[in-house]
Amino acid sequence: MGFLDFLFRRRKRPPSVTIPSGPSVAPPPATTQEPGFVVVDVETTGLAPGRDRVLEIAVIRTDPYGRIVDEWMTLLNPEGPVGASHIHGITAADVRGAPRFRDVIGEVNARLAGRAIVAHNAPFDLRFLAAEYARAGLQLPPAPYLCTLEASWIYLPHLTRRRLADCCWACGIPLHEAHTALDDARATAQLLATYLSPHGTPPLPEHTMLPHQAVQVRWPELPVRPVPPVRRPRHRTAPVAAPPGTLWRLLDNLPLATVVDEGAPATSQPYLELLFQALEDGVLTIEEANSLAELAGAYSLTRSQVEATHRAFLLALAHRIVEDGKVTAEERRELTNATPCRSRSSTRLRPRETPGWPRLPGRCRRTGATVSRSTLETQSPSPAATR
Repeated sequence: MGFLDFLFRRRKRPPSVTIPSGPSVAPPPATTQEPGFVVVDVETTGLAPGRDRVLEIAVIRTDPYGRIVDEWMTLLNPEGPVGASHIHGITAADVRGAPRFRDVIGEVNARLAGRAIVAHNAPFDLRFLAAEYARAGLQLPPAPYLCTLEASWIYLPHLTRRRLADCCWACGIPLHEAHTALDDARATAQLLATYLSPHGTPPLPEHTMLPHQAVQVRWPELPVRPVPPVRRPRHRTAPVAAPPGTLWRLLDNLPLATVVDEGAPATSQPYLELLFQALEDGVLTIEEANSLAELAGAYSLTRSQVEATHRAFLLALAHRIVEDGKVTAEERRELTNATPCRSRSSTRLRPRETPGWPRLPGRCRRTGATVSRSTLETQSPSPAATR
């Protein structure tokens, strides 16, 4: 049975999964703690905390109801390449005179201490914070946190995608410049306030109690160095528009519930959002594939769950491609490019056991060489970081 016969034979099932229900001048960090939240957003040089660095950080403190108390942000010198400037808009020139993370760790530490941490897809930001603390010879305390992406399943159960922009749109919150730490943090703070508002879905007690739990966490006592923060230049490099082709359009309109319906675990949805983000430019590189394998551990996904997630993702994408009754050469090429040209993990995106999977040639982004399906499947030692 051919690939198209296989896809057309399996009619697409409807989703059936039920998801549970102008710059401000910030005062110095408070010397006495009162319960509240602290919203954090980071822009990074890549997806892997062990290799990549924080380029920009924004820290916004709020009261227990999510109302903003003060803001702080700065660009950071990553002491190396800045990564994808076309995505985050930060260039090497922007960070040349910026402080290093260890120069501002005292400031960051004082603003985080005693508060419940909030972020959209929080495990991602927290892993980068933990890695930067470790580079400074410190350990990030196990502070309680609220992930606005995970909480969206409760407060915004109707959404098909749960990016920060999707959640903000559903709540009528403006998101002026995505992929800028301060604007993303401001939007996340407003999203938090919406979640905690008594006028919608009643906030969960475990969420409202987080600030009181956070006060009990002991943080390291670090001196706050007088390092002036560095802001982005007014005429910064803007993130590029979506690349030509069809893959980004397919991903933009592909509901996560559809991937879950194809067999991905419901708990994989935050991981899937990062997978979609990695594929925004239409290609999954070796480095991105390895970083995703490492990040799977942050979401407590087992090897079999990651493999099921990847298999379901490709099936959902393939079914979306053939919805109009034809597969163009461009769609065929981009479906192939969604698979890494070489993976060091058995959690590869093209499962060997899928019946009728196409033998499509792939083009390696790094070398431009054409590689076959058998090459893609055989170069796969065991994963290092998935559990």
